[in-house]
Amino acid sequence: MPVLDKIDSRIYEDPEWKRTARAAGKQSRITAMQIPLLHVTGSIRFPFLRLCTEYAGKIPTSADADYASPSTRHKEDEFGFGRSLYFYPGRAHSEYGDVALGFPASVEEGHTGSVTTTGYYASADRAHLPCNDPAVRRTYVAASTYPIGPNEMVLVPPWPTPLPPKISKGFALLRVVAGVWYSVHKWLPFLPRLRFFQKIRRWRAFFAIMLAVCFPDNRDYWKGRPFRDDPDGIFGQVDDWRAWTFEVRFSEPESIRNVEAWCPRPEVWNEIQEVVLGTGFPVAGAVPNPLVDFLNNSELLDSRGSPEYTKKLERWAQKRCGL
Repeated sequence: MPVLDKIDSRIYEDPEWKRTARAAGKQSRITAMQIPLLHVTGSIRFPFLRLCTEYAGKIPTSADADYASPSTRHKEDEFGFGRSLYFYPGRAHSEYGDVALGFPASVEEGHTGSVTTTGYYASADRAHLPCNDPAVRRTYVAASTYPIGPNEMVLVPPWPTPLPPKISKGFALLRVVAGVWYSVHKWLPFLPRLRFFQKIRRWRAFFAIMLAVCFPDNRDYWKGRPFRDDPDGIFGQVDDWRAWTFEVRFSEPESIRNVEAWCPRPEVWNEIQEVVLGTGFPVAGAVPNPLVDFLNNSELLDSRGSPEYTKKLERWAQKRCGL
């Protein structure tokens, strides 16, 4: 059963869970709307400086055989994702490279792709799960995946409200009313705005629900475990946060020009300094190369680089959410 499947009825049957989810709803929505997307790059196979020179600062999708591993493409073929560029909301894993890049939430504009609530998908190879049948995995992942695109926006209340199962079926009516209000307001801008009917990206709406029900204190998303186990008991078996976050995939490349903050390992920062000092910055009025443009327009979180480069970027992401 996917992580968020039948979540309303599951919460309603647990009074303590219902209370904590309701209390966490408002902050969870804020966090979900503001949380940056993090990407880790600069592996031994594909150094960060190569990205800045040969690729003009454009991070490729897995269609590039040098950038992504064959196992990544095999996974995409198995689940029907298509070639993608990968991010995690607010989290960064050192397994993927030596440089952690932080993109603002607005980077999604103009992109298509998909998002998966992980669970079984991320954990089947790392835990003794009750079923590891490929067909079951494909069905599970398909039910846990949402599209990204310009039309993938929804109108939801400011927080997920646990409701009795019978009432939750009629909850769709509120969404219809919200949609009508939004359409009218779009053409009649003088009407007062209602924060209750703010638009949010579809996957971020589900992410807000996940935060409220799994991490009532949103700060635990970065340092703790889910408040409750998932229906398949995966969260309790795996000591890897990738089992309970979302995986975000863009179908198009993304430029490092849009990086807001970043942090490398110290040795990578030393290599970058050698390149900059060896070539010098372009003269005034010249078109800056991608590396110089990147250094001038993004925030370096540690002036010497850091062995804790992923943790530093995660703390930056947490602050961007006001936590």
